[in-house]
Amino acid sequence: RPDQPVAMHAHVLDVLTCCVEELDTVPTALLETFLVFLLPASKTDNPTSYGVVQVLLQRCFNKLQQPVGQFCCALLEDKHSVEASELKDHVHALVFELHKTKPELMLYILPRLVDYLEVEDDAMRETKVQLVRRLFGSASGDYCAVYPQHFRKLLGRFKDRLPAIRVHMVEFGKIVLTR
Repeated sequence: RPDQPVAMHAHVLDVLTCCVEELDTVPTALLETFLVFLLPASKTDNPTSYGVVQVLLQRCFNKLQQPVGQFCCALLEDKHSVEASELKDHVHALVFELHKTKPELMLYILPRLVDYLEVEDDAMRETKVQLVRRLFGSASGDYCAVYPQHFRKLLGRFKDRLPAIRVHMVEFGKIVLTR
């Protein structure tokens, strides 16, 4: 709650950090409970929880990187294990917030996203291109240098058969060239 003292938030964060670090495996339900606070609506409605989850992800990065990546990939692939997840319809927003929180969280997610850049379904390919270009164009991470093979795949979308994707890529080109 935002009306709680800052010291209380710090103590809650310390307790959550200890709990996460002590887990052998991180349950999907726990991940979903935390990650829902990273969605843009939660960020606006409850900025304190948003901040707590960001710090928790940064503190417990080594413990959470793989489970968060697997969870997001399952959401992206629409797997049965996350069928009832309320995050399913907000996976792109969640991925971008994870990227802003700690770009290294994209280690397991970005390769899966890049695979979608070449799918036959035009609508799916367009939404994935939009997300991947936002990630690569963001100042929060230097994915062009860290993941050059994925960057080359994204650049291949300049020749996409869908005009809307080519327009997105021209906009992306302007961003990259001005950085």
